[in-house]
Amino acid sequence: MAEASPLLMSSPNTHEPLLMSSPVTDPSPAPSAPSEKSCMGTLISVLAPLFMLSAVIVQTVLATSQPYLAAYLALAMSVLGLLIDFANYRRGRTAFFPKVLDTSLFILWTATLLALLLSPPSSPTLKFILIYGGVVNTLFLSLISFMSTCINRPWTFQLAADRVPDESLWKKSPNQSPEADAKQAGFIAVCGSVTNFWGTIFFLMAIGNFLNCYYNTEITDDFKSLTHDDSTMNVLLGIVWGIVLTLIGRRCTPVIVERAKNRLIEKAKVKGWKPPDDSPA
Repeated sequence: MAEASPLLMSSPNTHEPLLMSSPVTDPSPAPSAPSEKSCMGTLISVLAPLFMLSAVIVQTVLATSQPYLAAYLALAMSVLGLLIDFANYRRGRTAFFPKVLDTSLFILWTATLLALLLSPPSSPTLKFILIYGGVVNTLFLSLISFMSTCINRPWTFQLAADRVPDESLWKKSPNQSPEADAKQAGFIAVCGSVTNFWGTIFFLMAIGNFLNCYYNTEITDDFKSLTHDDSTMNVLLGIVWGIVLTLIGRRCTPVIVERAKNRLIEKAKVKGWKPPDDSPA
């Protein structure tokens, strides 16, 4: 694997440029012949985030027609993701447990299912949850993203920590140097940009879901499922919209990382620091 472009940071005392790796790329060279054990470990390590992402997609897609099924499946996938992540943490395959996003999703899916089960039958409250529950959940994910960045704890930070070989980018040590503080600040800044990007993705998902729910969704007489006057609109806004945005998000995340790195470099240039030769211009 090619070496990742470094990030330029500065020491608050020396004003010397510091380098840090991209949080979504691994700058270490890939082994020429990975062992079966390492491949299995890599596969297991990606299962937890895969289950969490699948829970979001399933909830987004099924909530437009089968909200009860969507709530059950999302919660089940969330629990599986947490269990796998706990096993990874015990084996040293992940640096953080529980993660902010995973915990938030578990609480969200649990609250959604309890609200569906405990709301009075045929009540306006139940009707609102059935129709707009998916919209509320997606808006909650967007809010988590923006709020975590505002408090300087972007949820992507915990995921990115597992993908960089240099622990000094995220792991604080007693009496660490100002240079280490600067590197970690840059790492968090890039993670914040990625988190805000995904917050925007979730917000756009919520807009599509809301339009479909408001203009095209009715509840069945048994208050168990949803129907739609225009099936094409439901497919486009209720299903395709969320999947396409997720794929766009995954595709564009490396671009967001590079732009965040370039902004740090430009900021360094304005302050009179010269970027190293291998930094992106």
